[in-house]
Amino acid sequence: MTKKDFVVGNISFDIKMDSVIKSFGLPKIIDTIDVFRTSDFLGYHYDGFIVWADRRTHEISSFDISKNEFMTQRGLKVGDSINKLIKLYGKGESVDELHMLYDIYDVRFKDYTKVIFYEYHPSDNDAYTVFFYIKHDKVVRIFMYHSLGC
Repeated sequence: MTKKDFVVGNISFDIKMDSVIKSFGLPKIIDTIDVFRTSDFLGYHYDGFIVWADRRTHEISSFDISKNEFMTQRGLKVGDSINKLIKLYGKGESVDELHMLYDIYDVRFKDYTKVIFYEYHPSDNDAYTVFFYIKHDKVVRIFMYHSLGC
């Protein structure tokens, strides 16, 4: 994987929140998430997706897609089959304990039954992760996350 894989539609970690607002308008809801007991991030809720951005810098830290209007750079969208996901992203491999490029978890939540994730580490303190949430062998949610200082 490369950094280019961490784009859905025109949302990426290379843009700031004002670009999202310019493209999609004002969100329906803006709320906060507390990290280490401070309200560091704001959640911008749109129809079918949420973008989380740093309150001070407006840099995007994650985005969560639940609608099939948005496609990943490899051509996957909500509603596609798990087989298409594996075909587009591969089965992956474990590089070492800290750098899992692909893993699958069996989980038993009401909204999904499996979570498949891929990671990209351009450096030791920089990581990108994409989570594909699966229910009935279909992608129901795509969540992308960028972590600096990991």
